[in-house]
Amino acid sequence: MTPSWRVCSPAFLRAGLLGGAESGTLRAAVRSGTLLGRLGLTGVRGGPLCAAVRPPLVTWSAGTPDARG
Repeated sequence: MTPSWRVCSPAFLRAGLLGGAESGTLRAAVRSGTLLGRLGLTGVRGGPLCAAVRPPLVTWSAGTPDARG
């Protein structure tokens, strides 16, 4: 059986970053002007991440783009 990610053209693979950020993080992001989302690009089966991505697969924080954490 061919994994579904192999039949998708890489040009059309997308990860939907839908919500999941805590309200306090969103308020801090409004104050700082930046909402950061950190995530890996590989899915649990080893293919490209291409689905709705929610915590814990994405970690949201507020700050500057060069912030580490």
